Amino acid sequence: MGVTAGTNLLSKIAVQSFWNSYFAIPDPWAGLVYTRQSDQLTDTYTRLGAAPMPQAWDGDRDAKVSNEYSYSLTNAPYDATVKIDKKLIKYQQWDEVGNLVGNLGAKARAHQTKLITSTMVSGLDTVCEDGQFFFDDDHASAGAEYTTSQDNDKTISIVLKTAPTDLEFAASIRVCLNALYSFKDDRGDPTVPESSDGSNFVCMVAPSFMTIAQQVATSNSLTGPIGNDLMGRFTVRVNPFLTDDDTYYFFYQGSIHKPMILQETGGLTLDEEMEYKSGNYLYSASWWGAVGYGQWRTAIMYAFTTT
Repeated sequence: MGVTAGTNLLSKIAVQSFWNSYFAIPDPWAGLVYTRQSDQLTDTYTRLGAAPMPQAWDGDRDAKVSNEYSYSLTNAPYDATVKIDKKLIKYQQWDEVGNLVGNLGAKARAHQTKLITSTMVSGLDTVCEDGQFFFDDDHASAGAEYTTSQDNDKTISIVLKTAPTDLEFAASIRVCLNALYSFKDDRGDPTVPESSDGSNFVCMVAPSFMTIAQQVATSNSLTGPIGNDLMGRFTVRVNPFLTDDDTYYFFYQGSIHKPMILQETGGLTLDEEMEYKSGNYLYSASWWGAVGYGQWRTAIMYAFTTT
């Protein structure tokens, strides 16, 4: 099958549709992921603990050695390919071709969201750099100056765990804010500064919690009626890949440290290829990478249980 004006048009439409759809998909993880580039199969990283707080300078400088933590991420390949039948090209079905390859772009974008989300959800029983589960009630920095146990796995019993009231949801948000403000680094210093900027605090919910979370985030008053001290204090992001109907996640995104790490090799690529024997066209979205855990002090899992 030779190159024709039709196949050239196919390529232009398909590529444009793919990238338009890819960049149009909202990313619930924006600002919450630290992206690293990788040029080998497995990368092992060293993460240093906190710097010391300044102290009175009498005599020689008192240099402090930072606690060291390490973790490894192994890249894996991912691919999604669609086949464009030669009849679609012959009879110029450009709209449907554009829709299909555009959907491939949307799925390629959503794949990273899904991968990060599934890794985060697994944090309840997967260890992070300190040897504890990423969401755990007894994080401690072994070998550091400050080793007091800290908790980013929060739970409370309510009447109906899948349908918290606005007052119950508001109470849980206060627990999350209080916990974030209370976290200490491995020197014993606060890690989250007080902030009136609600965009620094992200409540990530499944679709089933969207309405109640938005109500607490934006309403002037709560049931009672009583005023709402939480209005504007946090933002809500709906993550369609969250499926638990009794759990949400609360993050601080104002730090250079992020809750999650995305390692990738070169980023997403779109390849187009004609099958010379069949005359069909293939469009393939490929990505190499891995997802890992970042700083647990910027993340809280909150689960409702039924009394």
